[in-house]
Amino acid sequence: METLQKEAKEISKEVAKADETMKEVEEVTEEYVPLANMASKMFFSLDSMSNIHFLYQYSLQYFMEILFSVIEKNERLKQVPKNNHQGRL
Repeated sequence: METLQKEAKEISKEVAKADETMKEVEEVTEEYVPLANMASKMFFSLDSMSNIHFLYQYSLQYFMEILFSVIEKNERLKQVPKNNHQGRL
């Protein structure tokens, strides 16, 4: 019985740590929602260009490759610490 109580306490501590970690992840995710919304608007604007001419067709994969390329090559962004989310935005 004592062993089970000890294990239950350890499990509850682990669950509390996991909850805390999930809260941190949610907070950071919320900070990047404006960026995600803007990227979404840009993609769907590009996607609708096929209505103008059939040659204007872009895949999501192509758009994401360009977006990540721009982010990775940005020299100013490299100077901002990764834990400074507002500065990175």
